[in-house]
Amino acid sequence: MKLLPRFSKVEEWLHWLENLHPTKIDLTLDRAKKALTNIGLDEKKFPSIVIAGTNGKGSSVAFLEGIYFEAGYKVGSFTSPHISCFNERIRINKEQIKDSDLINVFSLIDVARKEVSLSYFEYSFIAALYYFVIENIDIALFEVGLGGRLDVVNSIDHDLSLITSIDLDHQSWLGDDRDSIGLEKAGVMRPKKPSVISDRNPPKSILEYAQNIKAVLHRIGSSFDYTRKENYWDYFSDNDVIHSIDYPSFGADIQLDNASGSIAAAKIMSNSLPINKIDIKKGISRTKIKGRIDKYHINGVDWLFDVAHNPASTKILAQKLKSIPNKGKVIAIFSMLRDKDIKSSIANLIPYIDEWNFVALEGDRSCSSKDIIKNLSNFDITISSHSSVDLAYSVIEPTAKKGDLVVIFGSFRIVAPVMTILGL
Repeated sequence: MKLLPRFSKVEEWLHWLENLHPTKIDLTLDRAKKALTNIGLDEKKFPSIVIAGTNGKGSSVAFLEGIYFEAGYKVGSFTSPHISCFNERIRINKEQIKDSDLINVFSLIDVARKEVSLSYFEYSFIAALYYFVIENIDIALFEVGLGGRLDVVNSIDHDLSLITSIDLDHQSWLGDDRDSIGLEKAGVMRPKKPSVISDRNPPKSILEYAQNIKAVLHRIGSSFDYTRKENYWDYFSDNDVIHSIDYPSFGADIQLDNASGSIAAAKIMSNSLPINKIDIKKGISRTKIKGRIDKYHINGVDWLFDVAHNPASTKILAQKLKSIPNKGKVIAIFSMLRDKDIKSSIANLIPYIDEWNFVALEGDRSCSSKDIIKNLSNFDITISSHSSVDLAYSVIEPTAKKGDLVVIFGSFRIVAPVMTILGL
């Protein structure tokens, strides 16, 4: 069904969506469920997996996407945020949605939702769901945006939940400790349905919630795990072993937790979507993901991109920097949102970075130069401040020498523009 769209360009739609709902983050499922009923998407259309957690959600989606793609299934993936363009959020078989299809789906929702006001993220999720229905996919992977219990992704009936590592982030909405945050994430579990936990030390709140609703738990370290070898790794569970899996092409050791959790999830779903060991090994080894410890060598200089924006993720980045043999200086270009734990995030990286460059971005959550100075005043580092990404790049790129490593980290809003400038 084709409609005369409200707008003819994706950019116009996205600008409209940013202002459609009065509150950018409005955690409730009521509006979404009403809209889904109005549109006719309230009944289950295909098998689905919902992925929640603080860090590792995007990686886990990518691993699952790779496994199902190699197995020959038509797999839909919804992730956020995006690096370069919105279309990255909605993919089928690793291919992002075309502008024409996105505009058509946006238009269908616009008419069918009736009077229901939707936030930018709610509209995005429903667009992905609608597109997957139109394209008759075999399996859908949905990444939670914020929390879990009240995130719009949790408004559908899914078959399995996967919860990755839990740490402090988004405390203004989710709580100030791991137990509070874990309880919000645990909300994606379903009674008597399987839930995979790839956090080795999950908050007690998750385990208690699972017990209360009688969810069927599969935990790393007990139900499944992995063994490291020199050139490969092995996955094992209660009744299966997969030998000689290539290491993921991105990230640090934590990616083996994410990969193992993804394999466990796919194995649990194999009654309805059969997979074999070759599919799994190819799916893991061929998975790539932009902006997650993503390294490039350009004109003698190494550039490393990572959307690490909380203490847990910068700790992983620090481990990676420690392992990289580097002949020159390590130069950082970074920016973070004001509501993040800036002090703890930066503290992890101080031993490994020689020069610091902060970029002040636009937006109501963005951090200013004054905010950075205030947060990092106790650290013995000198920070150069730049008013734009272009200005920071124009200063750093000509002075970077062969053997230097430039690390771009923090918000997606800093990683994406630099990747664009470099043509990546």
